[in-house]
Amino acid sequence: VFTYYLADGLQTAKEKRRETEQPLEDRGEDTPYPGWDALRQEETEESPAILLTVSDASGQVVRRLEGPVTPGFHRVAWDLRYPLSSPWTPEPPTESYIEIPGPLATPGRYTVSLAKRVNGEVTGFEQQQSFEVVPLRERGLQGAAPDEVVAFTRRLDDLNRQVSGADAAIASLLTEAVAIKETMLRSTAPPGLRDTARELELELLELQLRLKGDETRNLYSEQGPVSIKDRMNVAVMGTFRSTYGPTPMHERMVEIAADEFASVSTRVRQLTDTDFPALRGELDAAGVPWTPGRGAPAD
Repeated sequence: VFTYYLADGLQTAKEKRRETEQPLEDRGEDTPYPGWDALRQEETEESPAILLTVSDASGQVVRRLEGPVTPGFHRVAWDLRYPLSSPWTPEPPTESYIEIPGPLATPGRYTVSLAKRVNGEVTGFEQQQSFEVVPLRERGLQGAAPDEVVAFTRRLDDLNRQVSGADAAIASLLTEAVAIKETMLRSTAPPGLRDTARELELELLELQLRLKGDETRNLYSEQGPVSIKDRMNVAVMGTFRSTYGPTPMHERMVEIAADEFASVSTRVRQLTDTDFPALRGELDAAGVPWTPGRGAPAD
């Protein structure tokens, strides 16, 4: 737990303005109008934040945290883990039965530094605090060395980041393909563009199947080909609450998942970087109304 003290706190431009206006309002006096430019700056200003950066003995950043900005003492807890690698979502993810945290940091020497971010500008404080992370108890069974455990969980987490990212990219491209098919009904463009969108959609669904498995088949408890995520889950669920280290089965699951994901990853990048941009260009040239993924309509 990190403790820090702010004498004055951090304020936005609007908060500072209101602080000067309040005494005038209390006395029933007029307050000066700030002007449209100032109001616009207030609307677009980021909220200030206190930034805490945890680094290991080699100076590598392990975790970044944000803390309160109001005056007084504050305490911010670090859970001794690396950050989550899950992809961004437009809405906060719903709570699940089991929350998978980031990889656990290895015991050792760390430092934490403090900085403030005001209106997008980050200013660091001079002081740093070092501290030691130690295990609470000795393990009952001899397992892998702590450095080896962390190395495996970080490798697993990075692969999970890539797989989850590809899954999110596929979902985004599927949304775009469906939007193109629907929008073609309001266009006089050649029908071949819709056919192309449908071909890409079918390929995306096949890639999604390889990543996540057949959800309909799973509902009937009918065993099908083991998906990449299923293999990943074996390793994740078997290690995220343990400091013992991966078993040979966990290591093998990660190895197979990485091998199978390589071709999926390559094709998703091609679809993202080549196939869909080419289709977007054809849609623009044909005057098709805007769909997700495209920029401002061309002349």
